[in-house]
Amino acid sequence: MNDDLTDSELMIRSRNDVSVFGVIFDRHFSAIYAFLERRLGRDEADEGAAEVFRIALQQRARFDATFERTPDC
Repeated sequence: MNDDLTDSELMIRSRNDVSVFGVIFDRHFSAIYAFLERRLGRDEADEGAAEVFRIALQQRARFDATFERTPDC
């Protein structure tokens, strides 16, 4: 069910159910990790990706859905 939701919908729902954040993690970890690995190397990518998701989880209450990216952007 959660797989059909947009990232914005998931972020909003994760405010009340932290387990929903796992879908965001699953969707985006590999892309974020690959980006960081190309620029920083494997060791730094591990730490960097963990930090990205730690901050996103911690700050999810501040998420503003008005800036959601549209498919044609």
